[in-house]
Amino acid sequence: MNLHLTIRNLAPNEMYVANQLAEIDGRNPGLNDAEYLLSATKGGVVAALSDTQVAGTIAAVNYDDDLSFIGLHMVIPELRGNGLSEKLLSVVMDSIGNNNIGVNCREELIPLYENFGFKPAFKIITYEGITDGEFKMAPDIVSPLLFPFDKLYSYYEKYYHYKKKLFMNAWLNQPKSLLLGKYVDGEYKGFGLFEPCLRGYKAAPLISDNMEIAEEILIALASHFEKGMPFYIDMPETNINGINLVQKMNLKKVSETTRMYKGIEHENVLNNIYSFTSLEVG
Repeated sequence: MNLHLTIRNLAPNEMYVANQLAEIDGRNPGLNDAEYLLSATKGGVVAALSDTQVAGTIAAVNYDDDLSFIGLHMVIPELRGNGLSEKLLSVVMDSIGNNNIGVNCREELIPLYENFGFKPAFKIITYEGITDGEFKMAPDIVSPLLFPFDKLYSYYEKYYHYKKKLFMNAWLNQPKSLLLGKYVDGEYKGFGLFEPCLRGYKAAPLISDNMEIAEEILIALASHFEKGMPFYIDMPETNINGINLVQKMNLKKVSETTRMYKGIEHENVLNNIYSFTSLEVG
């Protein structure tokens, strides 16, 4: 590598560069993803910097003493293939230590992660829909912000087994997002958040007891926005009911990643997850 690079943590006021690089890389992260790495977790974003540009980034999120997650692993096209991706991964692996680790990995990076001891678990398919501009709200769809957060988080924990309470409390209150849930007889049956992304909005997450409720929540979320806006879900391919939902709503596949783990097989109950919280922060 002839270019002289400095590898260091990004400061809070530099987080925008991760989204700039993500746009170059053809990704569609949430506008607030990088910010929440610092504000709501024990983690951050590492960047490789030259005098004139950001050459690459990688993020490490430490949710608790057991689980970490890696994201925003990107290198600009002209510097790929020269060992920078491996160097960035080495830096965050050293910082994580012996935690269980998850990552959503693009196909070209799978061999690199396998060299670091990660194993593929399942694929995550990103689907796109387009809002039709018609307002539709099924019965018992409510704003969970009107109810105690602990009750909503207890529902989330049914399907995500690692502690993310601090992170989720901040995540579900992020600006310009929309949070809706299905609330029946004092109990949640599902909920979803639409977060703003570089392009459109993404369900982040969408969790429910069954496909019918997931459909109600997704339709309600999409109906709050103007006609023609793209929206996305990141769904595990193993969720058969989710595949049926995608077909019913005529959503279009746009990309896929592979969930990989080191130390565990997986931490989620996949049949009830219709969209993950984030491809970049777990």
